Amino acid sequence: MQPLTCEVETCDRPRFGAGRWCSGHHICGICGSDSDLVIDHDHDTKRVRGLLCRGCNAAIGHLHDDMGLILKAAEWVALKPVDANVPSDA
Repeated sequence: MQPLTCEVETCDRPRFGAGRWCSGHHICGICGSDSDLVIDHDHDTKRVRGLLCRGCNAAIGHLHDDMGLILKAAEWVALKPVDANVPSDA
């Protein structure tokens, strides 16, 4: 698919399809960062999902875009910490 120019006058970023990811709000779809943005896509369908910062894109990539793993990771992060200190060499 050939990238087109964003329809927002002040924007020089490319857009795909109907401008789904380029709405003039150039921020990460997960964390809201506006720096180091990349185009995220579905690896199976090759369709663009939107803009993500490099860190969030890498995070979901490390989880192989697997919703089950992503949800388990979210549940893990939500766990209350145990009453123990992390060793100083960790």
